[in-house]
Amino acid sequence: MILVYPHPSLRQKTIPVKQVDQELQTTVRLLEKALGQSQLGIGLAAPQIGRHQRVFLMKKLNQASCEKCDQCHCSPFKVLVNPQIIDTFGLDKTYPQLRPKENSEEPFLEGCLSFPQLYGPVKRWLKIKVSYQQPDFDRQRLELVEAVLEDLEAIVFQHELDHLDGILFIDHVQKRGDQLYLQEKKKMNPITLDQWLAR
Repeated sequence: MILVYPHPSLRQKTIPVKQVDQELQTTVRLLEKALGQSQLGIGLAAPQIGRHQRVFLMKKLNQASCEKCDQCHCSPFKVLVNPQIIDTFGLDKTYPQLRPKENSEEPFLEGCLSFPQLYGPVKRWLKIKVSYQQPDFDRQRLELVEAVLEDLEAIVFQHELDHLDGILFIDHVQKRGDQLYLQEKKKMNPITLDQWLAR
């Protein structure tokens, strides 16, 4: 079950994972189940299910299935343990933009499974170099991975990394004095956090 704000678990900082054990396996299994049941979610962090390890999942975006996918039952998720940003590209964070039509742009509004129907603009790096560890449960070890992420993958990584430090997307929106929006019937309506909580 995905916890909804203001659940206190969402504000707790997580602790690093030091070994591949039953506790990590349980966390990953619960994250996979919760994210797999979500139609909208692209990522999910351990605090969102009440676990406090430095782990989050991301859906594999734009990745082709392997040749034996029907037999091997590949996971549609990437497991990221002890993730961190090791470099950023560009002068500063920016508001991501969508291009729904040629010669047009509109702000990308970030959302979160712990804030149903709530969205807001968040400044993010659009290209980052990251490191994380992937668990090999068969060999009971963590394998280091480095990668450069861009656009939506970079945004999701930063959003989920924030969760591991008890930081929520609303913190960024409110700090900059930006507007929050409630999605109702495919329309975005301005709303305050207090109004959203009172619903």
